[in-house]
Amino acid sequence: MVLVSVEGIKRINHARTLRKCPRDCVGGHSLNPMALPLLNYFSNGEWVDSPENESGLEVLAADSFVLDDGDIVGFPRHRERFFAAVVDAGVDDTDAFDDFVERCLLWFPREGRWFPRLDVVTNGDSTWFRYHHRLAPVASNTAILAVARADTREVPWRKGPDLERMAALRASVSHLADEALILAEDGVVVEGAYSAIVVIDSDAGQFCVTPSKYPRIDSITEQIVSECVRDDHFEVIKRAHTVSELEGKEVWVLSALHGIRVATAIVDGPPLEVNMDRRDHFQELWREYDYPLDGVF
Repeated sequence: MVLVSVEGIKRINHARTLRKCPRDCVGGHSLNPMALPLLNYFSNGEWVDSPENESGLEVLAADSFVLDDGDIVGFPRHRERFFAAVVDAGVDDTDAFDDFVERCLLWFPREGRWFPRLDVVTNGDSTWFRYHHRLAPVASNTAILAVARADTREVPWRKGPDLERMAALRASVSHLADEALILAEDGVVVEGAYSAIVVIDSDAGQFCVTPSKYPRIDSITEQIVSECVRDDHFEVIKRAHTVSELEGKEVWVLSALHGIRVATAIVDGPPLEVNMDRRDHFQELWREYDYPLDGVF
């Protein structure tokens, strides 16, 4: 399968692209996406060999999104959030960032459902950009929630440094639930391990997001869905909820992977309202924020 169209190749310097494509490319421009390495490192304007002690690298910043038949929901926002995270991590090089992202775009598959992740990683002495080439897990429209044993986040405002800790939190509840709820010290629901948590008060016509005083990752899916519900006459407000205060409310679990999942239950928690029709309606509106890969150069 040819991943770069003739039109796309004309938009760039073809010779430079061939010189700087991932090291396992066939002929430098045509590649079955299943043949790409899982991890691809980028430094000083070119793809490079994997560093030594690869498993010991620290993730400084990351961003991920679903690539569905060449479309990415909210891609410009993901790119902006990733750049902000990279700068926050101390890597302030706009040219290097742009070069890396554009090289990744060239090699993203145009067919199938994928879940690429872009990273900045370090071994303490050197820093690399990294493209994590992944198939997308199966998406779902519902989720069961369970309260995490503790808030183990160390850099809660930046995606990347806490990925392994969040994986451990989710794994700790996986025998009971699909997602772990992270609570603040005062018991307020802050976010999920890999998701934003929003609450719908249908009687009041309010769409409630976590207040800014609770540090968390800026959710692109939450941004987009908030715009969709606001246009549909919901009031978007910042309101804190404890687990007990979720009784009788609709709770949505938002992420780039699934879009909107409806929380159907909280382990040892109160009963929730479930409205799948509302979810399906806004899921379709969220999908309208698709950006085609061949239109982002």
